[in-house]
Amino acid sequence: MAERIYAMKNFIHTPPHIPVNAYKKLGFKPTHSIETAMEDLIEAFETGKLRNTLSDIRYFNIKTMKAVNLQ
Repeated sequence: MAERIYAMKNFIHTPPHIPVNAYKKLGFKPTHSIETAMEDLIEAFETGKLRNTLSDIRYFNIKTMKAVNLQ
């Protein structure tokens, strides 16, 4: 699992359009680390808590909005 987390961390960056100090100015204080979030996601996939994530509309905002006729 540690190898997967390390590999995933290499792809996670602060969005380029938001300066890092903007988070501080807005008062944003993370309560969890990215590493913890990745560990939780890996566990959820491995234990079957997340299923059909590439086909279930619950995981796609636009598809869900269209399904409920939200405009």
